[in-house]
Amino acid sequence: MEIQINGEINVLPAVMENGKLKITQEGSNMILQTDYNLMVLYNAAGLVQVTIPGGYQNAVCGLCGDFNDEIDDDFRLPSGELTSKLEEFVEAWREYPEESNCVHICEENCDECDPMRASIFGREEACGQIILENGPFEACKDIVNATEYFTDCLIDMCDADGQSQVLCDSLQAYATACQAAGVKIKPWRTPTLCPFSCQQNSHYEVCTHTCEVSCAGITTSESCTINCFEGCECDEGYMFDGDKCVTMDQCGCVYNGRYMGVGTSVLSSDCLQSCTCANGGVVVCSANSCSDTQYCDLQNGERACYEKKGSCTLDVRANMMTFDKLHGQVPFTSIFDLASVCDLSLDTWFRLVAITQSCNTEGSFDLSSIHAYFQGVSIAITPGLEAWVHGKKVPLPAHLSDSLSVTIEEESIVLKNGDTLEVILNKSGELTINVSPELSGSMCGVCGNFNRKISDDLLRPDGKQSHNFHELIQSWRSSDFYKCSL
Repeated sequence: MEIQINGEINVLPAVMENGKLKITQEGSNMILQTDYNLMVLYNAAGLVQVTIPGGYQNAVCGLCGDFNDEIDDDFRLPSGELTSKLEEFVEAWREYPEESNCVHICEENCDECDPMRASIFGREEACGQIILENGPFEACKDIVNATEYFTDCLIDMCDADGQSQVLCDSLQAYATACQAAGVKIKPWRTPTLCPFSCQQNSHYEVCTHTCEVSCAGITTSESCTINCFEGCECDEGYMFDGDKCVTMDQCGCVYNGRYMGVGTSVLSSDCLQSCTCANGGVVVCSANSCSDTQYCDLQNGERACYEKKGSCTLDVRANMMTFDKLHGQVPFTSIFDLASVCDLSLDTWFRLVAITQSCNTEGSFDLSSIHAYFQGVSIAITPGLEAWVHGKKVPLPAHLSDSLSVTIEEESIVLKNGDTLEVILNKSGELTINVSPELSGSMCGVCGNFNRKISDDLLRPDGKQSHNFHELIQSWRSSDFYKCSL
């Protein structure tokens, strides 16, 4: 499992602040522990469990309540007022709503499940597993409220129309809660009910101590909890290295509290030092530097030397990558603003419009043309290595000013505007757009704003966040090319 610490991707386990903060993987769970007894457990099924010491009683707020032993005032808003509406309570505590991709999928009657469907989903081969007499969770029912988890399972199954993965997530959530409470549960998965897939050289166990038998656990075993959790356990003779099961001689290194696999490297915050994990747990550090065309930065969890220019690409399978490395699929037939300088008054302003079509009966993707607009000049280029200026076809190469030109290089047509913009469109329809670093944070369009942050690349023209890439494309449709309303 991977986590981000201060924005940088780390492989578990991780130990920080001289051991005061520890994050480990135990079974299918990530567990954060502090020296003041805060513990946060999270797993892929969506379960989050927060445990805090008694000293925080009546001193906390948020979705988990105020911990004052009074259940009637748990729906307290950030303003201090109380509400009886769950939706209002949840919405009030939402962080960064403008960056959220979440949508409301339930407007009313969210917790209702008609009796017929409830009886179906409540059978012992479904949600009924949770409350089944002599079932796999029998020992847990009096310790972790089985009725609440059973009810939640029914509601979720009704909302999801009985999707099997929802059932598995519900059962896994209860299993994890039981094991976190120290309860020994019985095997509940079968080849037909929520089978658990494990990597090579490992196998599933309902109760395993994966933390201690990891490569990093050799030196950080004191970070592990005493509980066992279900998950994948390495076969005899193998140890978990944060990604896969390896023999002990292939275990990596622990450096500054973080685990590194053999052959992996980490850069210092200024990129002036690179440290690599060698065989035998030895970390070798050496001087490092970025070239004149690069800069040291942390992007999308990876610290590295990045090219100062921004690049947005679109391949022949309709796969797009924005300036800030967000990936998405482009509709086969559409006309949209690919990239532009947001400030229309700048001398460096330009706008690129892409036209995509499906030109054969097989329904393949084709980038038909790119229309480029500058202050006083309009240009269209195609994969056929042809160009039009102000609607008139021109022979190539065409030098339109001291900085603006359209040329053919190898099997690509290249449009350049000084050092500000380079558009490369090859005969197969692959597209690359390069913009100068001076335009960082100044771009608009589907290619993103080029601010070195992937988190806001789904912004629509109105400044709000799209829910997905398709909606992003729709929001940037070129209205001057369409008669129909959006």
